[in-house]
Amino acid sequence: MAAFPSFESVLLQIAKVLGANREMSSKAKSKFKDSDMSIAHLSETWIKILDDISDILDLSENAKKDLKSNINVDYQRHKAIELGVYSSKATQQKIIWQYLARVLIPALARHTVFWQIESKMDEGMPSGIFWYLPTFGFENDPNQLHLPVPQVLDWLIDLIQDSNTTIANNIEDDLGIKNNFGTVLKNLYNWKKAKSTPEISTINNTFPNEVNIKFNGCFTPNKQSSQFDQALSFIKKKGILPSALQHEIAINEDDLKRILNADCSNEEQQDFIQKTRNTISDPKYKNNTPKIINS
Repeated sequence: MAAFPSFESVLLQIAKVLGANREMSSKAKSKFKDSDMSIAHLSETWIKILDDISDILDLSENAKKDLKSNINVDYQRHKAIELGVYSSKATQQKIIWQYLARVLIPALARHTVFWQIESKMDEGMPSGIFWYLPTFGFENDPNQLHLPVPQVLDWLIDLIQDSNTTIANNIEDDLGIKNNFGTVLKNLYNWKKAKSTPEISTINNTFPNEVNIKFNGCFTPNKQSSQFDQALSFIKKKGILPSALQHEIAINEDDLKRILNADCSNEEQQDFIQKTRNTISDPKYKNNTPKIINS
């Protein structure tokens, strides 16, 4: 019979993905996962892991306190479910899926919304999508689950407007990579296919600040002609349908259909120009590594 995961095992997995808590031995992790240690030692381990996660994410002291408070609430909820669940013949995969869909992801979404009341984590990114949660594909495959890392990577590559091979080759040329040529392309492929969740160190090594990336897919209107006409031409050239565009800029599909047919007021035109410029603009490369990490 498959077991419901303990909250300690979930915390260890999060720490592993983030590259935190590296010095903890396998034996100690096993004891922590099963709560096979004294209360005092268990508490110390909890604090140590949460501090490591906070440091990796470069959280402020106030944010650290909020994280620990949020985690404590989530732990109590998780424990109540864990003790009340009878998994019967369910597979481990089904248990984890139900746990993610009904418990962990909603909790993360709720915390993230409150954390972004004063400042956005995804500043400069399209506002119609919750980037750090899984979502269903739009135009490509409505039934396909789109995970956070591929989502953010697709957005970044679309702004660069080049093939994965060219992007990878340019990065490796900038970094002077000779011996491990092809590693960046392999990383991009694995991340887009969600074959693995990259650790922070891998993201930092793939997209360091030293790399010079040109964003050729951004909307940068000039003063030589109507900016509204330029915005319409830009969207048409990119081939973005209203059903997909509504998830990138905060305008609903019906209004977008009118705007793209130039059936709109001057006020709507200006709103469309501003939102297109803000959403599909140069994301300032040095801010993108944290966005991939947060996803």
